[in-house]
Amino acid sequence: MGIKRAIQIIAFCIIIFSLSGFKAQAASGNGASINLGKNGIVKVTFQNNKRTKVAISVKKTTSSKTYYYFTTAKKVNVQVPLTEGNGRYEVAVLVLVDAERGAYAVQYKTSIPLALKDSNKVYLGSNQIVNWKQKNAAIKYANKITKKIKTDYKKIQKIYTYIVKNYHYDYAKYRKNQSGNLGMYAPNIGTIYRSKKGICYDISALNASMLRSLGIKARLVTGYPKTKYYNGNVYHAWNKVYSKSKRRWYTIDATCDMCIYEQVKSFKTSNMNKKASQYKTVNYMY
Repeated sequence: MGIKRAIQIIAFCIIIFSLSGFKAQAASGNGASINLGKNGIVKVTFQNNKRTKVAISVKKTTSSKTYYYFTTAKKVNVQVPLTEGNGRYEVAVLVLVDAERGAYAVQYKTSIPLALKDSNKVYLGSNQIVNWKQKNAAIKYANKITKKIKTDYKKIQKIYTYIVKNYHYDYAKYRKNQSGNLGMYAPNIGTIYRSKKGICYDISALNASMLRSLGIKARLVTGYPKTKYYNGNVYHAWNKVYSKSKRRWYTIDATCDMCIYEQVKSFKTSNMNKKASQYKTVNYMY
């Protein structure tokens, strides 16, 4: 199987946010707490003893884009990012009330204004999707291998090279996602780091987590790239990373490059920088 065909197949990721058929019903309730924390991170807590699934919707009122964050925990305590820039957001906690119809009821909602001097600081913190702590083994390793590197751009290259050379595509997870058996999930960088494998969603979350721990702004982006390896119809995840020393955002697709490296065992670091114009069809950023 050629590289182009292989990547077209394995890049397909049915992940947590491809839910155009989501149904919501209005309802009243309490017991939820929604608070704006540091750098555009919203902290949501909710005690859910009777339901089995909670959806947290983050919607910027100046646009129609809505993000859904799911959990099955009875005691919800999550952090979700406001990634659409400064403005007013509507944040709601929704509870599954009819599994057969996929109907959710609004338990609690509020309006939150975001006005940061630098709204991109949201891409430095930890949230439900790019979830990391300094004590994580992956984060400790990221700090170890970049300890003697002085510029942020060289650190970006170092993390990228480490991932491309040491990680592999998880075909089994891809097949479970494709058939719908795995369901909705959030990447776990501990599991990814230990197993040294994942789908595009996992690899992009790991890359973003490692870079953020180094003080480097990194976005996890999902959408439909159109390149030599992607035909524009494949749902994929990649990263947009900001280098302060270079004063620009870089488009990085570590999943694509690790698949190429696995086959040819050779790559140039300069290949890290993808053409942003080929990755412009974006659905969500985290």
